[in-house]
Amino acid sequence: MNVPDKQLSLDFGEGMLSDHPRTMKELAAYYGVGHRVVRRWMRNNGLADLARRRGTGQGYYYTIAELRRIAQVLGE
Repeated sequence: MNVPDKQLSLDFGEGMLSDHPRTMKELAAYYGVGHRVVRRWMRNNGLADLARRRGTGQGYYYTIAELRRIAQVLGE
């Protein structure tokens, strides 16, 4: 039986991380690592306030401003 792959499909367009709000799962997929690794990177690079939270606003999404801040520190 052919079971469809449930892999997270993300369209980052031209590599833009901060074009719209994203979840930690999407953020981790963008960097190609697990969410724990991204949280560790954030804690170790002065973004501990964002690493402790699971996003802000509607649900567990990081805002565009937060994503831009993350991209400045971790790279895009």
